[in-house]
Amino acid sequence: MIGIRHNRSSQTLWVTGDHRVLCRKRTLSYNAERSWAHVPEKHFERARALRKEMTDAERLLWKSLRRQQLGVKFRRQHPIGPYIADFYSWEAGLVVEVDGDTHFTPEMQEYDAIRTQYLESLGLQVLRFTNVEIRNYLDAVVERIHDAIQDALPSENHFLEWRRASSLQVGDVVFFPLLPSPHPSAPVDGVSYPHPTSPVDGVSYPHPTSPVDGVSYPHPTSPVNGGGEPAVQPDSLPVDGEGWGGVSLLPATVIALEQVQTDEEVYDLEVEGAHSYITEVCVVHNCGSGTTLAVAEKLGRRWIGVDLGRYAIHVSRKRLIQVQRELYQQGKPYRSFDVYNLGRYERQWWQQERLRGADCEHRRIVLQFYKAVPLENPPSPLLHGKKGGAYVHVDQIDSLFTESELREVAQAAADAGARELHCLAWEFEMELAAKKQAIEATTGLDIKLKYIPREIMEANRTEVQFFEAGYLEAKAIVNNGAVDVELVRFMPALAEVPEKELQELRARAVNSPFDFIDFWAVDFEWREGKPFEHHWQDFRTRKDRSLKTRTDIGWRYATQGTHQICIKVIDVFGVDTTTVIKVKV
Repeated sequence: MIGIRHNRSSQTLWVTGDHRVLCRKRTLSYNAERSWAHVPEKHFERARALRKEMTDAERLLWKSLRRQQLGVKFRRQHPIGPYIADFYSWEAGLVVEVDGDTHFTPEMQEYDAIRTQYLESLGLQVLRFTNVEIRNYLDAVVERIHDAIQDALPSENHFLEWRRASSLQVGDVVFFPLLPSPHPSAPVDGVSYPHPTSPVDGVSYPHPTSPVDGVSYPHPTSPVNGGGEPAVQPDSLPVDGEGWGGVSLLPATVIALEQVQTDEEVYDLEVEGAHSYITEVCVVHNCGSGTTLAVAEKLGRRWIGVDLGRYAIHVSRKRLIQVQRELYQQGKPYRSFDVYNLGRYERQWWQQERLRGADCEHRRIVLQFYKAVPLENPPSPLLHGKKGGAYVHVDQIDSLFTESELREVAQAAADAGARELHCLAWEFEMELAAKKQAIEATTGLDIKLKYIPREIMEANRTEVQFFEAGYLEAKAIVNNGAVDVELVRFMPALAEVPEKELQELRARAVNSPFDFIDFWAVDFEWREGKPFEHHWQDFRTRKDRSLKTRTDIGWRYATQGTHQICIKVIDVFGVDTTTVIKVKV
């Protein structure tokens, strides 16, 4: 946690280290000797030599960066502090590094991590690409750099930037939104929330990221239009352009910073309201444990949380449900939220940009990460590799692996004399883990269904874990027309771990299967194509590890007949397993 205090408030605001704050951009400048501060003198001669000794990959990328082709000026082999950046743009606050083969040793990876940490402490963004990526996917690399440049230009004259709280320094300038005072009970998304009452220098400021009385607060990449006399003079902040909805910015100087290792208990919502300077709380790029989202929800702010990790999304969901319960118990309004899986769009981009749409390249990469040997002359086109004595099938990148496909692949493996079959897919048809038991009985195969992890799409990734698809069984209980659901069996999606540990986990899953459940929810009105609705849910918390295995809602249907109930379980690994049952009332 980072504690921030500035010259417009005597109180300390605590935020997470990755919480971003709108700041005046720092600039690196020459000193009286025309040399960069903190740069060893020998680095200038070394930089000149490196410009003459650029690698082939560096020369190839330089052709796309030079002469402001991406809208900003880049310098090559530029000294910054004790390091020399491969490519550096002052306007975008961006460093681009090209990693050759020598960068993949443990020593060099540790060195690069320290180097990146130093550069980011200066408020710079660092992008790293390998020689292979530049040679084979130059267009995608250039597009990624272009996107970073656009994200880093919050104003036309580049005076502002979003900076992580962990990289703030005493003397940095942050900004308050200064607006006409809205009505204190203005509705936000149809729900009335109180206007923050903690004054700053005798002036109350609204929450900076929620629309109030029709006023939309600034997007981080929009230019500034003060709408009259600006709160910040033009020589310190540009006010040309449109898009800030009449918002002027009032500067505040950071005068003290603290750093502690603690949980959200240090958050003080009144202090948050008293500060109210522009932060990127509306978009949290790393959900983490959901702390920032929970605080934003308590403040009634609009927010979007994004994370690559399943478990981070899962923990954040539990935190937000807990906030809803607390607000409900206090008699306060609360809002619903949605959870979206955007992985398919990421895969489609990866397939088109990195794999050039080739299924064979997709299979090769998946087999490589799975440590399976590709089959040069397979007994069937449905069998793509072998791992030990097992045949391996890799499903298409943008496809759902269905029961009919499993039957075809299993029959091909059985005809080839296999005893074991591993099916790797991005998504499995609902209830396929249960249906595979019948297929195993007819073919005599031991079949494993494993998810292809999204981490294989990350650059420089060499190791990943493949998760087995879980198995879930539940039953409906009808009592005088009231319906509840009880969990019967559950097998969690287990990671590919050393065999000894895997056997121990499987044994525990057989003896105490529900120990692996962290969260489960029921949609009593489920139908194909309808978003999952949480009509009932239960989950474990740090203070209460108990978990109900039977709902207690007594759901009643408006019409008689057969209805479908969807049950979703999320295990301690953050992997969800879903099944659908039918009930007749």
